[in-house]
Amino acid sequence: MTQGVRAENRRGAFYPPEPFVPEPRRFTVQDLEKLLDSGILTEGERIELIDGELIPMAAMHNPHVYAVSKLTRELLRVFPEDISVNVQLPLTVLDKTQPIPDFCVMRRDYNPVDFPAASACSVVLEISDSTLRYDHKTKLPKYALSGIPEYWIVDLNSRRLEVYRDPSGDDYLKKTTLYEGQTVHPLEFSELEVRWDVALMDPENTTDSTSG
Repeated sequence: MTQGVRAENRRGAFYPPEPFVPEPRRFTVQDLEKLLDSGILTEGERIELIDGELIPMAAMHNPHVYAVSKLTRELLRVFPEDISVNVQLPLTVLDKTQPIPDFCVMRRDYNPVDFPAASACSVVLEISDSTLRYDHKTKLPKYALSGIPEYWIVDLNSRRLEVYRDPSGDDYLKKTTLYEGQTVHPLEFSELEVRWDVALMDPENTTDSTSG
């Protein structure tokens, strides 16, 4: 119904004009770059672009910081030097979606001078403590739609690793759950073995008792 026009229905009743409902502006990845270049947003702000909306990222608590630190060392140990392992860097997924995953292991043919994009990503990995629903309901469909071959979620609260593979539409066809003591082999780098559980803090002692 056009705003400001009183319409008569078949019973002769008049409906009041429908109120104006403003539509939020949806930003593109290019818009986000302009906001950063202009200084409206700063590089230090932890903001993700999801479906055109600017979403503040959750605060990183100690278990999350610990997990990122330990997994950074593990991934750099496992993957050869010619494979780029990006840590908390923007990843262009769709035209209006640019999340900042905790880790992205790039494909063998990725050129580091290029801006990271989903087409060059082999594995995307998120650390979840307070963000599990967001990582499931919001990020997973975006990663699947963009064709990223596999998506790993380290669930710190349940102390497990969720491995999603075979993207189809906005979902993954295969899900595997791994627990402490089990390792994971990336699809593209099946000869490599990742000890994902180094990310888990000792539940009885929050001090770092691991080495390597």
